[in-house]
Amino acid sequence: MWRICALLFVTITINHLLIARCLFLNPKLAAIFHLTETDYSYVMTVFAFCYALSMVSPENSPICGSVSRWAYNVLVWSLAYCGHAFIRNMLGFCVMLAFLGLAENGTFPYAVKVVSE
Repeated sequence: MWRICALLFVTITINHLLIARCLFLNPKLAAIFHLTETDYSYVMTVFAFCYALSMVSPENSPICGSVSRWAYNVLVWSLAYCGHAFIRNMLGFCVMLAFLGLAENGTFPYAVKVVSE
């Protein structure tokens, strides 16, 4: 039981730290991708919109069990983080953060559900 709680804690902490890194790396990301402040705000808006969209989607309901649904969300946002290695422009950055926003909806709610089961 405690191993599961520790695993959930680590994955959620890593997830939130990696999202927060976008705020700290704003100057470096702006230099690499030639983003203005407006462009960067568009990128973060795409993430926030996709995150909000995923919260109201029917995918948020436990269709196939909470452990497998949580594992699926962790897999999708892990692949989205890996995809960051291949982006070269603002559009790619928006697409990867959109995948993160869509996959992040289940990390916390399903982690709570897994612990309660």
